[in-house]
Amino acid sequence: MKKLVKLILVFSLVSTLFLNPLVIDAAKANTLAALRADLKEMEAQKAKNDRAKKLTTSQIDQASKGIDSAQKEITTNRGKVEAAKIKVEESNKEIDKQKANMKEVIYAYQLATGNNEYLEYVFNADNLTDLIYRFSVSEQLIEWQQTEIKKFEALVRTNEKLQVDLANREVALNKEINNLESRVVKLGNQLAAITEISVDLVDDIKSAKEYIKFVEKAGCGENQDIDYCLRVVTDTGFRWPLNSGRLTSPFGYRKDPLNKKRTVFHNAIDIGGNAEGTKVFASAAGVVGKIIRKASCGGNSVFVWHNVNGKKYTTQYTHLLSIRVKIGDVVTSESVVGTVGGGSQTRSYDKCSTGAHLHFAMATGHYGGAGSNSYSSYSTYLTRCFDAQKFLGLPAKGVTFSGR
Repeated sequence: MKKLVKLILVFSLVSTLFLNPLVIDAAKANTLAALRADLKEMEAQKAKNDRAKKLTTSQIDQASKGIDSAQKEITTNRGKVEAAKIKVEESNKEIDKQKANMKEVIYAYQLATGNNEYLEYVFNADNLTDLIYRFSVSEQLIEWQQTEIKKFEALVRTNEKLQVDLANREVALNKEINNLESRVVKLGNQLAAITEISVDLVDDIKSAKEYIKFVEKAGCGENQDIDYCLRVVTDTGFRWPLNSGRLTSPFGYRKDPLNKKRTVFHNAIDIGGNAEGTKVFASAAGVVGKIIRKASCGGNSVFVWHNVNGKKYTTQYTHLLSIRVKIGDVVTSESVVGTVGGGSQTRSYDKCSTGAHLHFAMATGHYGGAGSNSYSSYSTYLTRCFDAQKFLGLPAKGVTFSGR
């Protein structure tokens, strides 16, 4: 394969020296300039996502602090409620005490209306001053005690109202906590989505840089058509990517194998029945356009660009144990792009596989390429994927096939 690549590169370099290069509009062309523009857009999107991630993390922290603050306030207020209850009890006891004391004074005061004992108390005064004093003391005591009772009654009402206010505040705080917790969950989901997109962008950016570097080394001009420069190989059809196996999961919506409670879109077909390390072949002749290494969901992946019967396609080989190609390699349908993984040997980094198998996808256009019918967005790629089982004529789910 290496000799074939070198011959193609040499031929390409010679062509650029002796032939007039095909130069077209860089904005729409399959050129280095277009690739650099796509890379710049991806990096800008990555920076935007990083800012959004930072902002979302800050919002989660702020909401979490709000929850902690509300919970602390509830704890503090419950202490205040208990203290208010104690004060109410103490005030009620003091009121009872003052009422008991006042009864005695009132009794003496009532004697002033004609009770002989009171008259005896008053007229037994040693002198006029003592008489006036004894009479005024009774009145002052009654007034003072009435005032004190009113104070304690007001304190009781204040503390009882405090208990009601604090109880209402606790209801409001619990509602606020529920709202903040819901916000944290929502922000957490938003953060997970941003993070997932960012991870995809990191892989896309890395692959784009590798491919640009390859095209630069091939000597292609900035606005020269890359297909013309590299003399991209063509093919007339596709083959199965494995010598044998069986379909274990078809294309389309399915129950998430890692979470049976949700339904997810499966953009590929899964081919099982092979041990880890089994050779995986390119489905047709083409050029390796993208490589992703040790992603947390998918592990190792190879994307190959094809031009079959004048149409552009991308094939994807995921959950690989090993990668046997590099970006820019020219492959044929006999080329080994990697080996089957997804089992125990890749589980340490690939968390989205339940056993050894090949995740094989096909899509129209060149994912990660430039020019007509090419795109850099992973979401666009997903919409371009189609059912490889029907397209290649693979047997039904569970039926073993042999031969390519």
